[in-house]
Amino acid sequence: MAMDETLLSPLSGGSGPDSTRLEATVEEASSTPAAAVDETLQAAATDPLPVSSLNVANSVDDFLAIRAPSGRTVEERFPGLIMALIEQQLLTPQDAEKLIQHADNSGKTLFRVLVEEPTIRSVDKICEWVAEKLGIPLLSSETLLLPRVVETEWLPFSRMEDFGLLLLENEQGEISQYGVIDPYDLRIRDTISDCFSEREVNPVLIHPQLFFSLLQRIRSQGRADPVEAEAGIAIDISAEEAVVLRERMDTLDIPRMVNYLLHRAATQVASDIHVEPTEELLMVRNRVDGILHEDTTLPKALCKEIASRIKIISGMDVAEKRRPQDGRFARVVNGKPIDVRVSSFPTVYGEKIVMRLLDKSTLQPSPEHLGLLERDLRILKEKISAPFGMVMISGPTGSGKTTTLYSCLGSIDKEKKNVLTVEDPVEYRLNGVHQMQVNNKIGLNFASGLRTILRQDPDIVMVGECRDQETAAMAVQASLTGHIVFSTIHTNDAVGVVTRLLDMKIEPFLVSSALTLSIAQRLVRKICPHCKTEISGAEVLQQLRREGISLERLSALEIEIDPALGYAQGSGCSYCRDSGYLGRQATFELFEMSNEARRLILSDDFNVDALRAMAIESGMTTLIRHGLGLVEEEVTTFSEIIRVLGEC
Repeated sequence: MAMDETLLSPLSGGSGPDSTRLEATVEEASSTPAAAVDETLQAAATDPLPVSSLNVANSVDDFLAIRAPSGRTVEERFPGLIMALIEQQLLTPQDAEKLIQHADNSGKTLFRVLVEEPTIRSVDKICEWVAEKLGIPLLSSETLLLPRVVETEWLPFSRMEDFGLLLLENEQGEISQYGVIDPYDLRIRDTISDCFSEREVNPVLIHPQLFFSLLQRIRSQGRADPVEAEAGIAIDISAEEAVVLRERMDTLDIPRMVNYLLHRAATQVASDIHVEPTEELLMVRNRVDGILHEDTTLPKALCKEIASRIKIISGMDVAEKRRPQDGRFARVVNGKPIDVRVSSFPTVYGEKIVMRLLDKSTLQPSPEHLGLLERDLRILKEKISAPFGMVMISGPTGSGKTTTLYSCLGSIDKEKKNVLTVEDPVEYRLNGVHQMQVNNKIGLNFASGLRTILRQDPDIVMVGECRDQETAAMAVQASLTGHIVFSTIHTNDAVGVVTRLLDMKIEPFLVSSALTLSIAQRLVRKICPHCKTEISGAEVLQQLRREGISLERLSALEIEIDPALGYAQGSGCSYCRDSGYLGRQATFELFEMSNEARRLILSDDFNVDALRAMAIESGMTTLIRHGLGLVEEEVTTFSEIIRVLGEC
């Protein structure tokens, strides 16, 4: 572009290491491959710039913000553009210090913080001076600009404010200019260059007040649809098209390749997608019914581009490849809205990406659809409608705890009750439920979020997880002061919730008074209905022996298999990937707090085994007993029960 040379002219602060670092930065920015049209743009909006770091400068703004730690002169403290503005008497050193600190805390670029800061009275003159210095127009007419603003697939109206960027078309209907708040953001410039490589699109500077006024006017006209942006981009791939795409995976552009991986996982009803770089190739595995299956392999060269694309659409920092990150995005795959939680993990061969797919259409609307036994369902519904109490759900990651929690919340009359949650992350959005996302960066954890919730006059409170003593103590106190509290905790069984709370230094009398119900659960695979067959008990015993399960193990688990009886099993087919299983079913164990249990917990010689024995005697169905009941109903197999519940 014509602005390349001029853009850097006011930024030079001298020679030496800093200048060398800036030149390297510019060279790196200009040679960065674009994995997708919006890669660099998203990075510009989401990358928190380390403005006070003296290590590697990732952008011009990093360079501008570098300050000599022990510099005594103004020139040493404020190199580049900031020093030039001070010399022009458009900025004071005191204001410069505050702006640098603000940029450091907010993650925004330094110039954007400068022009958006309401205490800076000289923004008009700064914009005029910068536009003149860079040789670009400064636009100031809303009437002339408004009809020229257009959106694209990679830059809809709903995202323009975050990026600080507007696309402007000419009289022929072609995008000929782009308007920015920060003309020094090299990554936005490189993105425009990548997107419009066939023709020149020139930059213009827009006053921030005019910029936000334009977007407000666009929203008032209904041109920006936040609901549509929240729902996500639609991915519709027919069965015939999917076959063609699979045959030419290596030739697809990166955005389409990622879309195809999402489509394929959703078609398989996978819960997770693992994108794993190895020494020789890039492996994609999908977790279906709790088991990982290799789906496809790709050339190792695509690793960086695919990782960048996924990080872009999930709002993660594309430039950061050394630290783990978390993000999320939404897509509509074949008509189904799906939320995707993304986690990156740096390895020696590249970044491993895991995407967890949360299909809103599979969310159970009430506890009746969870598969609880009749007695357990009655107890759960009684506790949900009680005036106060604490319901704790336990189980390992991926055991369906969140589904059970949301099913309980879905059965509550939200018109008459105030329901609030604090979660990490918010996995499903529920109508009528006020959900808060944990943000540890600003000190908003479960404990502080729960403390705030209790000031909101709640009836029902959901705490995503009791991870520490402070959160557990507050949840207990909330349940004792007239609230229903739902939460999760990591224990092996329902009775173990009591011992876990005691281990977290919660007083026994508080545990016995607050805890009204604890639920343990697991997910077992169901027999595939398409290849369901029957085998004898003798064949089942032979299979278990081949899997290393001895008769002593069966006896310890109280599993009895009659060699003469017939048992259901899947033989394997194309529907179930030859596994014999299709779909999953939850198994539950419910421990209801009773007067006998309270007396035992408060006794000096409390023993968890005695509490478990007393609960079973009172009618509690254990996890493995529930699982064996599913075997009798021909829902699952002995092998699956032992695999999932053998240590419970």
